[in-house]
Amino acid sequence: MSPPLVANSLAFYFSANSMRNAVVTGSDVSYEITTPREIYHSGDRVTTITRVNRDGKKVIAGEYVWPPFKEARARMLSADRSTLGDWVPMSDFVRKTLGDMIRTSRTFSGTNGVQYKWSTKGVFGQHMTLTLDSDASARDSYALAVFHHPRHNIGLREVRKAYLEVSPNVQDDLDIILVTFLMVERKRRDREKRRQAG
Repeated sequence: MSPPLVANSLAFYFSANSMRNAVVTGSDVSYEITTPREIYHSGDRVTTITRVNRDGKKVIAGEYVWPPFKEARARMLSADRSTLGDWVPMSDFVRKTLGDMIRTSRTFSGTNGVQYKWSTKGVFGQHMTLTLDSDASARDSYALAVFHHPRHNIGLREVRKAYLEVSPNVQDDLDIILVTFLMVERKRRDREKRRQAG
């Protein structure tokens, strides 16, 4: 099944197929995703998402922490862009869709209260897709963002990096879209690993 379409999209390429350590590069802005790698790191390992503007200016867009045996938490840059906000539990930051206990859809709020929804599309849920939560046409072929996994050839060499295709209509919410995507995709990958192991 082909992925949903994103009209006039912008592509953000991942340097590595990782939700913890990668550089995500777009035409006007890039993001550095960093997580401490120390085995014996004291405290929770915080993943930091830093926005790098075209002029080289760096601003921390958000952070999330995924502690073992506790609920994940996140925080974003405040509305006045001066400090990071308070830590928010994942269940409040990216909420499960009401009445959707089996599926993996998650909703979150963007600027000005716009409600978005990340969900998996395709026969095997292979396309993480962003739509407006209130959008009755969310099942149609157009989306606001779609994640494309890396593509490999027969020899298992990577021939195309993973990328996030984003509509220019949501550029104002790009920071929160990326942070929520990283959290939802990491949760999906953890669930997939458990399914394969068990």
